[in-house]
Amino acid sequence: MAIAARSAGDVSSTATAEELAAVGAALADPTRVRMLRLMQANDEVACAALEATFALTKSTISYHVRVLRHAGLIRVRKTGKFYHYALMRDEIERHFPGLLALLAATEPPQLADAASPGLVADCDPETFAP
Repeated sequence: MAIAARSAGDVSSTATAEELAAVGAALADPTRVRMLRLMQANDEVACAALEATFALTKSTISYHVRVLRHAGLIRVRKTGKFYHYALMRDEIERHFPGLLALLAATEPPQLADAASPGLVADCDPETFAP
């Protein structure tokens, strides 16, 4: 259902009903909108930074990240045991023109220092507590 699941040869700019529903569900939560805005203001955001910025548990962050990834809005990069998240800007703009401009019109959260003690383990978007 994710936008990224389209084949490489598909250059269509229209979204399917399933993709639109997944994006709508992802944007229905203000925390996820703030996470997207933070990722828009920064090239990439580490899970530890999300944990420090939003004061959420790792499992809650993992849940939100999974929803955003499922909607095709972000990509996840793993380096060792650490996870980093970034907007899929080209895909978003191609399938949902204007969405990035709407995000840019919102106040970005202040990125907290991820070097705080206790923020060493990172968030696996596949292991969240429902």
